Amino acid sequence: MQSIGDIIQHDRRRHEEWHEACADCGQRYQGIGFRCGPCARATRERHDSEARRRAIVTDTTIARDMLPPWQDWATFEGLDRHPGIDRTLYAAAKGWKRRAGNLLMLGPTGIGKTALAHAIARRILSTAINAKELDERDQHFACNLRWYAASKLAVARRQAPLGEGEASAVDNASRASLLVLDELGFEVSTDVTLFDVIDARYVRRAPTIVTCGRSAASLAERYGSAFVRRLVELGSVVDVHPRANS
Repeated sequence: MQSIGDIIQHDRRRHEEWHEACADCGQRYQGIGFRCGPCARATRERHDSEARRRAIVTDTTIARDMLPPWQDWATFEGLDRHPGIDRTLYAAAKGWKRRAGNLLMLGPTGIGKTALAHAIARRILSTAINAKELDERDQHFACNLRWYAASKLAVARRQAPLGEGEASAVDNASRASLLVLDELGFEVSTDVTLFDVIDARYVRRAPTIVTCGRSAASLAERYGSAFVRRLVELGSVVDVHPRANS
């Protein structure tokens, strides 16, 4: 039976062995394995990078699958000359950056609010997938983007099984790096679910993009000033209703 000292000596000798040719660079090297030290480190770094890239693709795919599938055409390039898109909303959406905070796009039906929110989300996800180098903040931001219709999020708690804690949709929406809350104002439920989500995001200073067919004044009447303040205080409102421009 080998002693600990013998094992240490054997391991040291293995690391000091010389090999005729590295499997990658072909140079004579000292150590264990089929590669010299620099090539072994480069291989590990490449494998780690590939693993991170696969994880990003997987997570961004989850986020992408939450987007409306019928709007795969809705990119800023595709919407640039679309006759149905409101140009004020288009400019606000295209110029939005995550540091700008919340963005409320308010206006009548059929002027491109949801399509423009989709374009913002697609730009974030595409950047994460295609970038050769992406810092951890950008990775996290893209991988944790979540899209919910307000009507479905509002009833998520009532549809969740009892005794299993918070509804997953509510938890995901509250924790998302970027939440797209689509078609606010059409939900039937009048409980506090949406307020709780927006309040949680307000505390975290996490950005939310809202599309809504109601005017800013109508939002306050329906949800209360506290709800609207949490959205407006951390971002901007673009209201293109005719009355807002009159």
